[in-house]
Amino acid sequence: MLLVPWLQLSALLLTVLRGAPIPESRTGPVTCAFYQGPNIKQETPNQGEVLNSSRIRCEENMCCYGIWYESSGEREPQVQGCWNRKAITCTATCEALLQPITSTSSLYACHCLSDMCNVNISTTLPPVHHPHTTYETLPGSPVSRWVYVAVSSLLLVVTLVVLVLKWLRVCFTLRREETMELEELDTSFNYISLKNPPSEDLQDLEFTQVLKVSSTAILWQGNFHGEDVVIKSYAACGSAQFMNEWRVLSSMLPVAHENVAHLLTAGSAGLGNERLLVLQFYPAGCLRHYLTHHTSDWSITLRLALSVARGLAFLHEEVWQDGCYKASIAHRDLSNENVLVKNDRTCVISDFGLAMVLQRSQKEKAGEKNSALITMTGTLRYMSPEMQDGSVNLRSWECALRQADVYSLGLLLWEIFSRCSSLYPGSAVPDFQLAFEAELGSEPTFSTLRELVLEERRRPKFPELWKQNSQIYSCLKETLESCWDPDPEGRLTADCTEQRLQQLMEYGTLENGQHVE
Repeated sequence: MLLVPWLQLSALLLTVLRGAPIPESRTGPVTCAFYQGPNIKQETPNQGEVLNSSRIRCEENMCCYGIWYESSGEREPQVQGCWNRKAITCTATCEALLQPITSTSSLYACHCLSDMCNVNISTTLPPVHHPHTTYETLPGSPVSRWVYVAVSSLLLVVTLVVLVLKWLRVCFTLRREETMELEELDTSFNYISLKNPPSEDLQDLEFTQVLKVSSTAILWQGNFHGEDVVIKSYAACGSAQFMNEWRVLSSMLPVAHENVAHLLTAGSAGLGNERLLVLQFYPAGCLRHYLTHHTSDWSITLRLALSVARGLAFLHEEVWQDGCYKASIAHRDLSNENVLVKNDRTCVISDFGLAMVLQRSQKEKAGEKNSALITMTGTLRYMSPEMQDGSVNLRSWECALRQADVYSLGLLLWEIFSRCSSLYPGSAVPDFQLAFEAELGSEPTFSTLRELVLEERRRPKFPELWKQNSQIYSCLKETLESCWDPDPEGRLTADCTEQRLQQLMEYGTLENGQHVE
């Protein structure tokens, strides 16, 4: 069963049964309690305006939500903020639903639609039980309620039938459009059919901690067959991204690469049958977190940079290996939050929800449909100039998508080298700054970024201290400028970028600002 109808109908039924108010109709933004635990990352810029450390004014068509963790009788908030109302039904007050994890710990979640309604919770429902998995849908409700509703009143039944029929009509239309779009992104291989992802119940999957919350998915740390894993749980509104990410990751299974996130399995869990991707766990976290909290010497810096370039080069190339074929793949959302760091300080590229498989059968297609699919995607800060102004070369759009990825790669490399202690001899390494943060701040708007990147053709500045080693500086500057060249045709390929970085590695090491052969 899909997540949206279950949540919508169960929320309506439970409010009627409890005598709680029907979800109110509200216009205008709502103000919510805002909190994120130390290990949780929310997409705050997409939620609304953070008023202070504990309050956020949501965007239009959003409601408040909260997730609490209870262990041994003590309850602590995990995350509070804004949630897209299109993805779930919001009640007037924070009526939290109890979801057991283990015999001594539980999760609570609520979605509500009045100012600061997610500050406190009320728990009026008994816990739901699922015999095969320790995780339940957030939020969910007991199936047994259906029996009570069926006999409660004829009027209620008729109302529910009408609601279901209306939803089915909308769902059918949306899924037909989604299927049509995904068919264009489809690829096939000589060993597996990718039209239908696995739907088996992952009985041995345990959800232990929320890592990140977005509008389409919740990222969890968990355990699968005794191994630490990352679980990506998609809401119904993220079904297209789930399908796309599963297909892209599945296409690389026979020719897995050490610098690309590794898919372990896919399936479902919980009463809501959420769609899940289970991936290898990388405890060092994302590149942004690593660069914020760590500096690196010359050797480690090159290891980080080379591994990102090597991973992107693998994605972009077509591979034939042991009778299996991997098509060229454009990532389309390369950013420091979509690159993860391993314990050996190499990186893996992750998050393929917007990626596109560049099939040979597609390479000659261009037009309005492809233009809509390939432009204006990705994280704004790392979006290439041609993506920003819609001037992507549709006559060779598969090459254009790879060129846009290389632009993003150039900005990531600048961020990596900006935290290299060997490039600041005799001086302290500056605090980490995002690309263009010095010029535009931490949350640039589309118009200000467009003016800086497109009209003024500016790029991140190279610190003066880097110039003390002229040979290293010259090679590094030329490499980065060739990655973010305003002309897409003038950019390096990912493979050439990897080779340039390898040359830097061969120069030797930097010690006290000196080049050592």
